[in-house]
Parts: sequence; C-alpha cells; structure tokens
Amino acid sequence: MEDDVSKPRIVIVGGGFAGAFAARELRRHAGFEVSLDLIDPKNYMVFQPLLPEVAGGAVNALDTVTPLRQMVMGGSLRIGMARSVDFVTRRVEVVEAAGGAVVRVPYDHLVLAPGLGIDLSAFPGLAEHAFPFKSALDAHALRNHVISCLEQASMTTDASERARLLTFVVAGGGLSGVEVMGEIHDLVRRSLRFHPGLGIGDVRAELVEYGPRILTELADELADRAAGLLRARGIAIRTNTPVREASARCITIGDTMVIPTATIVATIGNAPTAFAKGLPLAKEKGRIAVHPDLRVHGHDTVWALGDAAMVPTGHGPAPPTAQAAVRQAKLLARNILAVSDGKRPKSFSYRSKGTLASLGGRRGVADVRGFKLDGRTAWLLWRLVHLAMLPRAATRWRVGVEQLLDLFLPRHSVATGDPAVSETHFVRHRAGDLAYGGHMTVQGAFLVVSGRYVVEAPGQEPRTLGPGDHFGAVDASEDAPGTQSVRALEASRALQVAPDTLHSLIDAVRAGGERPVLREIEQEVRSGQT
Repeated sequence: MEDDVSKPRIVIVGGGFAGAFAARELRRHAGFEVSLDLIDPKNYMVFQPLLPEVAGGAVNALDTVTPLRQMVMGGSLRIGMARSVDFVTRRVEVVEAAGGAVVRVPYDHLVLAPGLGIDLSAFPGLAEHAFPFKSALDAHALRNHVISCLEQASMTTDASERARLLTFVVAGGGLSGVEVMGEIHDLVRRSLRFHPGLGIGDVRAELVEYGPRILTELADELADRAAGLLRARGIAIRTNTPVREASARCITIGDTMVIPTATIVATIGNAPTAFAKGLPLAKEKGRIAVHPDLRVHGHDTVWALGDAAMVPTGHGPAPPTAQAAVRQAKLLARNILAVSDGKRPKSFSYRSKGTLASLGGRRGVADVRGFKLDGRTAWLLWRLVHLAMLPRAATRWRVGVEQLLDLFLPRHSVATGDPAVSETHFVRHRAGDLAYGGHMTVQGAFLVVSGRYVVEAPGQEPRTLGPGDHFGAVDASEDAPGTQSVRALEASRALQVAPDTLHSLIDAVRAGGERPVLREIEQEVRSGQT
C-alpha cells in the first residue's frame, strides 16, 4: 500500500469500467509518480458485455471478471463502500467491508466513477420477483434458475405449471435486454435434447419494451433486422408495452395482459447510486454534471466519468457504454497529469466506432462506421470485438477458448448451488394467486405484511389472514404443503423466511427472555443507532 504523501494522491471511487480503466491509464502514464487509491465493495471488475453469455452458459462467470489489483498495479485497493465526501477537507469517508470500520481517505484529485444502480420501485413487485442483470453473480444465478425451470418442467404433470415454468420474460428492449433474451432462448433450445418430454413448441419467450422499437442504440433499419431475426427464432417482441406489476406467479404488461411465468429479467430501472445521489454536486437528469474536460462543475480537483456522469461531447451527452467509458478513462488520466503539471486539460470528443448486438443462435447485428451487418458475420464480429476489449491477456485466452469450445460442444446443463430457498425475501401476490399449497413445494414461513390471504383445507372453514399473521412450513422437513392451500384475496405482500433462518431468529429472541428484542432493534434502527 502506498503511503508517500509527497506524491499526488488520486482517489478513485468505483471499480467498474470507468474507474478500473482510469486506474490502469493513470498507472500506465504516471508510473509510480502518483499515489493511487481505488475504492469499491468488490475486488474485481465485471466485463458486462459478456454477462449475457454467462446467463446462456457459453462463458464461465469467473472469466468475465478482472482482479482490480491487477488494474491498480501496486496501488491501494480498499474494499468498502464510499459513504460521503468532504469537499472542504478533501476526504472520502469509507465503510470498510471487513469489520465495518469507518476511515477517511485524503485526496488531491478525486475521481468519481460509481456507475449506476437499480431502482425498480416504479414497478410493483419487480424488485421482489425479477432477476437484476448487473453483475456476474446475477448472470450466473439466472443461468441456474433457467436450468432449474427446465428440470421442474420435465417432472411436473400439471400442464399450466409446465407452461409457466417454460415462459421467459425480459423487461427492456435495449442492448442488454435483447442479448440476454437471445442467450436464454439459446440455452433453453440447446438443453431440450436432454429433456425428451419437452419441445421448442412448449417454450414461450417474451421481450417487453416500453418504447416504439427495440435497440434504440442502433439505426431503425438495423433494429428492424434484429427484430426479424429474433421473431424468426420464436421470440415475441412487444413494443409500446409498459410493465405494470409482477408477482410470484406472473407479470402484468400493457393494460391488462397477464403472463404466467417463473422467470422475469429486469434490464430496466437504471438509477444513480445512493452515494452519487447524496453528493452535493450539480446534476443533470440525475447524473453528475461535468465540463468537457471531465472536471465536475465547481471543483477543480474533482472529476467524474462513466455512467454516473453527464459528459458533454458537442453533439449531446456521451452514451453510457463501455466504449465511451474506456475512452473517457484515457482522457481523464492525461488531463489529471496535465493539470498537475500546470498544463491545460483537453476536452472529450466522441465518435462511436460502432455498435454491435448478439441475438443468440449465433446471429447478431452490427453497425461499424456506417457499415451495417447482420447474421453470423455480425455475431462473429461481436465476439471478436469484445474479446479484444478484455483488459488482461489471460482473460482473453480463457474466454476465447471457452467461446471456441462452445461452437462444438454442448453447454453444461447443471444448476450449481442449493435450489432450495435459503434466504429471507419479500414476495408479492395478486388477487387469486396461489401462495402455498396445491402442487407447490415451498419451504419456509410467510409473515403477512400487507393485504389478505385465505387458508383453505378440506373439512375446515376458510380462515382469513392479515398483517401480523403467518402461514407455511416452519420446519425444514415440512416442505410438502399437503392438503392446505393459501390464496391471496387481494394484492398482498409477505416476508418469506427460510426454516433455518426462522429457527435461528426464534432462538435469538428467546435468549432475551421477556425483553421485546425485536421492538428494541426497530427503535434503534429508526433512531439511526444501528
């Protein structure tokens, strides 16, 4: 770790494309003449363009990440959350991941690259029941889930449940949404050979876009070609169709269309991170306002880039893409060093080298400096371009070999990890939704938070449950609901608690004797003490 205070101290907040490449470029141009401090909750950078291939099983999740220490190269990597910035004393307050200690990191130049977060609060139920698509863990979890859906669909004798398990919905028709839809469909199609009772006709794939067309990043002509290629593979595209709400059993789109599904992927809802929102800086549409030289308005030694920054280019803001972030990182490194030497920084200019999209099925579309391609050639170009963009030679070799093998070998159809519910999370049910019982095998207890449920069992009077009541299996061995069933009488929300977690909580509360432990914790949280 660097501690030479005689060197200019450069602190970078965020280890995504923008922050990680900024660190690499600073080290490349300044050597060890500057002190680098990179702050991020993780110790790796995710190469997001390859996440759809992780979801589709073509690439291993670990091969899409690069260790941040290899990008900083001898600098300091602080694993933790940046909480605030004191622009007067020039210190960043960081909550370290190990132990939760709060440290204040001094800087001479501060680089803000926190990226974007996700806010799905405008879509009831989507946060509880949709797969986000931001990280390698998200992509790997989605892959496992899709394979699990195939396994369950092979075993069930309930036709409606089989249809629900084989229905895959992606919300968002931009590059991420189109690519993950194509890869999911490809994974399912290539896995059906191992499921003799299922056919491609049983599979339903729905791509839902709020706007009038998909792939607004591309010209109309190329977006139309992409839509045609997707439809030819059996993927339904619904444009001018907003997402209304989601529940544990279905998604509602448009005005009244309800699609029963077990898989919802949300590539919508990009929003500033809590850290970025809390900074007392000028903002434009929620993004940090910067000058063309990437300096933040009102601050000579604070810089911002990447998705979190509104970077002017002379013909509109720079797009929130990896290509733009890498080029901003290169300029930022040169500008910080120029300012340190008393020279004038340069302005950011941007002209896209091209936009590419993979559609799955070894098909793609590409617009490279005005040359428009589609089909296999565009897909191969997509793979080659992103392979070249990977930041480390070792990663390029690993991914290249995996992609080559994917051309000749079947994809793994193994769902790794425990398929049982192992965490506590909220679930949402529409009126009439079956929450527990029937053919369902659900572990855990459900604590009703809002709405009403009805419990029905042969030979018993129906019983209504409301907030504060509970239902479900409170023991891990009670994973079969038996003859009892629970349905939502109205839009309702419950907290599903895994059996082991529930018993641990009961034991902890019991240890407090007669003290209202949970009420005391609630009061401390509300008062800001915890």
